[in-house]
Amino acid sequence: MGKVSSKSCVCICGRPPKEDDWYPYQPSYPDVIDPITAVLVRFSPGGLRQDIGSSVYGSRHTFTRVTVGGMAHRAGVREGYQLVSVDGVTMEGLPHDHVIKKFNSIEGAFKMEVRRVCRGSSSSESGSADSASDMETITVHIRMEEITAITPEDDEPAQMSAHNVSLQHDAHNVTRNHVQHKYGGGAGVVLPGNRGGAYKHRGALPSSKRADAIINLHSFRSVPPVNGTYVVLQFNRTNKFFTGKQGGLRIERGGPVRNITSPDDARVFHMTAVSSSDVKFESTKFPGRFLTIHRQGVQLRAAGSTVESQYFQLHRV
Repeated sequence: MGKVSSKSCVCICGRPPKEDDWYPYQPSYPDVIDPITAVLVRFSPGGLRQDIGSSVYGSRHTFTRVTVGGMAHRAGVREGYQLVSVDGVTMEGLPHDHVIKKFNSIEGAFKMEVRRVCRGSSSSESGSADSASDMETITVHIRMEEITAITPEDDEPAQMSAHNVSLQHDAHNVTRNHVQHKYGGGAGVVLPGNRGGAYKHRGALPSSKRADAIINLHSFRSVPPVNGTYVVLQFNRTNKFFTGKQGGLRIERGGPVRNITSPDDARVFHMTAVSSSDVKFESTKFPGRFLTIHRQGVQLRAAGSTVESQYFQLHRV
């Protein structure tokens, strides 16, 4: 990849703060020539800038890092969608900085047209389109708090309320894993901390710490079944559990796992796949809060500095 001109990246209101877990993610698309830019717009009153929970990159102005639960996500935008127009002004073919300036001029609610792979097309499985016939254009409206979406709903299974689900521990499906996080400046493994927390150990794991990093993943059957898996994470050596708290995450002791019958137990997380290798862990005691790498610590947060800060990999040992 050639050197990027400084003229090709005009941020809407500055880049996100570069924290320790910022990962210089560049999707492997041949037309990616611009740095990723966070999409922030001005909303009345006060002219304050508001993060819609997404970023754009490349000459096709493709959405990436769409924050689950953010304004763009709630309006129907998903990662991989391409921006077509903003408030009726076409963005296709425009330089990246022109698109950013357009977002910078927004004062309130706005309308976007975005392009996505047609459901049922031959390329919908892979998320890429081989021809124009594989694509469809949809429209979304975004306001500061109220989301008005006139886009078809994605075929995403509705999640059951935690109170409507009962759990049964699957004693034959307990695996021993190293929980890894490959973003934020390099791969690392989750280890227990000294003060009831956990952290990400960067780089190769010393042999002296390999046993400390083993996490028992307890799986549960749910009635009725839901998308994903209810799990409990327990450090094997100390027998301490990942436990959701009002103030965050604690690593602490708890009762027998076999006695857990409800997602209301603070040790239960809802594990869902976000790619072929990555998973997310959502607290069922505190819905909408996920295990998140923040400044190398493992925390329970609604959002991290990047979408990838909530992505983990399981490697059996």
